[in-house]
Amino acid sequence: MEKIILGAIEKHLKDNTVIGHSQHGFIRGKSCLSNIISSNDKVTHIVDQGKRFDEIFLNFSKAFDIVPNSNLLDKMSSTQLDKHITPGLEDILRKFADNTKLGGAVYSFEGREALQRDLNKLEDWAITNHMKFDKGKCQILHLGWGNPDRLGNEKLESSGAE
Repeated sequence: MEKIILGAIEKHLKDNTVIGHSQHGFIRGKSCLSNIISSNDKVTHIVDQGKRFDEIFLNFSKAFDIVPNSNLLDKMSSTQLDKHITPGLEDILRKFADNTKLGGAVYSFEGREALQRDLNKLEDWAITNHMKFDKGKCQILHLGWGNPDRLGNEKLESSGAE
């Protein structure tokens, strides 16, 4: 049953370009490994040019214990998935990951500001969706020299090669 549901969801997402090319998790032919390779290619290219790059690793606090499944199902329904598929997903939702990452070139003031804006938007999104980050598990990797970054009002711990 899960394979049938997965196939229908994948077809819909592909046909309607619901998920961007950069998405690796839960996509056939893509994995954590393909994500790492793609990310490392991007970072290496920027650092090889003598520029700085920050990658922020974020961890949600008990992500799928906090968000009501009905919120997730409503969001999935908004992608126009067949209404017969989404009710069966409620039991499957707890299999999703609870972490993400955000990165950007920070060799200019504008780049640093853009990354901070993106981080702020992610924090706002989490709050809006009744999520919260486990800020003690969130870290930033500075490739080059570092700059302060905050998640909400808290500065992220650095674990970088500065």
